[in-house]
Amino acid sequence: CDGHYLHLSHTAQGITLNFRNLPTAGRQVSLRFTVPEGDRFQGDKISKPVVQIVNDRLVFNFTIEYTVSDITPNKVMGVDLGKAEPFVATITDESLQRHSAPFFATDRIKDLGRKYDDLMSRAAHLKDKENRCRSSNHLNKADALARHQRGIRDKARRVKDEAMHQIAHEIAETAYNMNAKVVMENLSWLGSKGGRWNFREIQNAITNTCTRKGVPVSFVNAKDTSNTCTRCGSSVRHTGRDN
Repeated sequence: CDGHYLHLSHTAQGITLNFRNLPTAGRQVSLRFTVPEGDRFQGDKISKPVVQIVNDRLVFNFTIEYTVSDITPNKVMGVDLGKAEPFVATITDESLQRHSAPFFATDRIKDLGRKYDDLMSRAAHLKDKENRCRSSNHLNKADALARHQRGIRDKARRVKDEAMHQIAHEIAETAYNMNAKVVMENLSWLGSKGGRWNFREIQNAITNTCTRKGVPVSFVNAKDTSNTCTRCGSSVRHTGRDN
């Protein structure tokens, strides 16, 4: 349908897409979208959407542009993503040679993580039942289980996305309030590894949220960052995890 756009207009409350005479409709069509509340949806410019089909649903992804003023940070916020903890962050004031107490994910984020694990466990259980039904030639029941499984996985994905946005919001908000830049390990080589979290996705979410608030983000080589003392530079040996 991209070739049939006539124009796009928007207000603070909504977006309207006007189409030329669509072959399937035979007339001009207007689509109206409600703009959610929140700063991230209020901008100087809204671009025409990328149209996708996701799980048999037509999805319009709009890009909203607006101008922000970059902060001038005088501190560094180091963020470490992990499996046991969604993230651990520490703020360093280099001028005073001081480190803050660590910041951990809120209970809300941890609850979302547990909910995601529960949903994925249920989906795996349904997958086992589906396989048994197919092996015994109960195809109708197997198809029903497959549909149920897809619904649970879709819900798990939404929970995961919400958790990632919550993490990104917490980190960006804290860095902005503390006038700090965000520094993370370059984990792009991990790809989709990392337990329940895709580190590339969560780092992208953090970068995007920080950018919207004018907080600079940079990445460092992950080699030996967990084995080098930040104060004296000597190597350290781990005897276990402090919880």
